[in-house]
Amino acid sequence: MTPSDEIELFINRTSKIEYSPKKIDVKPIVIPDKTIYEILALVDGVVVNSKAKVLSAELPRPVSRGLVQDVVLTDGQNSIDLSVWEENTNKLEPLKCYSFDSHHTRRYRGTRMLTLSRQSTFTLTDNVIEVEPNDEMIDSVIDAKIVGVQNFCIHVNCINCKNNLLLSDNFSHYV
Repeated sequence: MTPSDEIELFINRTSKIEYSPKKIDVKPIVIPDKTIYEILALVDGVVVNSKAKVLSAELPRPVSRGLVQDVVLTDGQNSIDLSVWEENTNKLEPLKCYSFDSHHTRRYRGTRMLTLSRQSTFTLTDNVIEVEPNDEMIDSVIDAKIVGVQNFCIHVNCINCKNNLLLSDNFSHYV
């Protein structure tokens, strides 16, 4: 066996590891930073590093597994949602740039997202990511006016799971 050969080692709960005087040179795995465009194309469960600007951060909310905060990140070209859990909530500030290490990709209701877990880290960076505002979208929202309403539909969502709740026919009498 030559020094350039690789060995695959499986360790489970029943494995016994004993001290060895032999020195093994293990190079750390360096995960390169990915753009949000590259992250959007990945499958679930991939560990990624990235640099991004926080566009918005919602207030933390309780869910069945603990406390979660929804944050929107951008790299200047694309944006992606980030779920921040437990002790990391309320630590990211809007309009500041961060370097994120070891966060995971996942798909939630058909949308690619990132998850910041307990093992993930982030640091404030001096990198300034410029975000160009979309003036056309802003202008169209400002100029929109409601002239009249013929019909409307009410959607009631569950606070915890955000699923639509079914409404009975009697509900429309109370509106």
